[in-house]
Amino acid sequence: MPYTEENYRVAQREAQKNDDEQSKKAKHFWAMTVWNYNTNSIEILELVQAKMQKSIRDTSSEPEWGNPVNKYDFVITKSGKGMETEYSMTAIPPSTTAPEITKAYKEKPINLNALFSGGNPFEEATVDEAFVSDIYN
Repeated sequence: MPYTEENYRVAQREAQKNDDEQSKKAKHFWAMTVWNYNTNSIEILELVQAKMQKSIRDTSSEPEWGNPVNKYDFVITKSGKGMETEYSMTAIPPSTTAPEITKAYKEKPINLNALFSGGNPFEEATVDEAFVSDIYN
């Protein structure tokens, strides 16, 4: 589920309400900053679905695709509701990162490490200019 700054706070409150024995167990997930073309904003994508993680792993292991960081996009499609919800992921051929995406990343850095300490990843993040230069240029 992608998080915007606004809905992250809501999700965090909901997670605290559901603090039962099951939710205390560590769950494997991937978290990454992404550009959401539907909202034209930088967001956090958390992937808990093994099928989606496998899709990224399989695509990135192919020599003609390689590491997806700043090289190609994925389109995620959701269908169904509740326990019948299914996600699919399709890789889109490589293209150059649009300048507005680089600009948005520099203006709104995200601290993914805050996810592990219960902090807000949208607060107190700093931009690593060298990283931005290497990845987005």
